[in-house]
Amino acid sequence: MGTKEYWKLRAKRFSQLTIPGHASIVKSIIRFGRFTGDEKVLDMGAGDGAITNSLSPLVKLIIGMDISYDMLETGDWQNNVVPIVADIRKSYFLGNSFDTVIASYVLQHTRGYTLDVLKECHRILKDGSSMIIVLPVPPHDDLKGEFAKIFSFKDDRIVLLPSEILELFKSVGFETIEHEFLSITIDLIDWLDNSMLSPTAYQTILDLHVNASTLFKKSYNMRVVENKHLIDTKAIVVRGIKVHDVSKTVYRPPIGK
Repeated sequence: MGTKEYWKLRAKRFSQLTIPGHASIVKSIIRFGRFTGDEKVLDMGAGDGAITNSLSPLVKLIIGMDISYDMLETGDWQNNVVPIVADIRKSYFLGNSFDTVIASYVLQHTRGYTLDVLKECHRILKDGSSMIIVLPVPPHDDLKGEFAKIFSFKDDRIVLLPSEILELFKSVGFETIEHEFLSITIDLIDWLDNSMLSPTAYQTILDLHVNASTLFKKSYNMRVVENKHLIDTKAIVVRGIKVHDVSKTVYRPPIGK
């Protein structure tokens, strides 16, 4: 299944998922964003606009960018939001255009070109401005293999540990990096029901959770409460600042010299 077909299918029940637009994600982005009301923001992978619309009252203009027309079509966009169908791998914007770039639950879908995406985001940011990402991570570093195996039956994604994500940010040129972790509780069955999986993938992912290692179950705090199969997912929120590159400064002598 191609990328467009995949997201066209996912769009049908995407708004039913717990995590996109979750209050804790919005709160963290707002805290890291330090918005003043004059910002021009790019929300990369805006989807149905859950994050975009939540931030719109706090900024001057926000572009909700997504690779999928079908995802954007499900959104009820606010007046200062401009939804566009675009691929961040292509240079649509001039350099130094945005005050903030946001990518919430997006970078895991950039296997093979994650570094290129971060470089492009760095390029289009103004000097001194920030990129904020939210990315799901394994609940324990030793569970990267189990985590990756489960998601291999759902989509083609890259799995990164927190240390690897921070190192990527530094390698691109972001400085003054700060981060925090979020824990979002979801119902495993509800998540599977709304992920538009094939019956085989659905059952395989469910079995991998049921038969997971003790460390996996403990780290996810897996439990059954009122017939709900609850797990505590983990995400990292990272903010990096694009520091002005003094090596590119053109020397101008004082007036009269």
